[in-house]
Amino acid sequence: MGKLPDKLSELIRVALDDLEQVEHDPNYRVDMNDWIRYNKTDDVCEVCFAGATMVKTLKLDHTVQFGLLSPDTMRKMESLDWVRCGSVRTAVQRFMDIPFSDYAYYQIEHVSVVDYDLHPDIWRIQMHVIANYLERNGL
Repeated sequence: MGKLPDKLSELIRVALDDLEQVEHDPNYRVDMNDWIRYNKTDDVCEVCFAGATMVKTLKLDHTVQFGLLSPDTMRKMESLDWVRCGSVRTAVQRFMDIPFSDYAYYQIEHVSVVDYDLHPDIWRIQMHVIANYLERNGL
């Protein structure tokens, strides 16, 4: 199993690379509604943003039992799920595993992102913008 970065901005970039690999792999289809799901009818594994990282970087498959993943890995996957929707503040909070009451990054807002299914290229650009913003803020 691969190692995940310790900064959210880096994790987003890894996930974007993983998503691009999935988009070009005939064994996979992007479906932002499930992390990982095997579609028997089409004989493909459907993955979302976090799921792409699970299958490519972490080398997991559709039989993964999420309860067996480490808390650190689950937290990072949840962060990707939040960031893909534009919930940047929540993504940072989950990534850093801090309670909202102690959360020091209140200036980070949720942002409006387009639906991947409607405009994947624009969505991808938005993810890069978010990653750059987080990097500039040491995250």
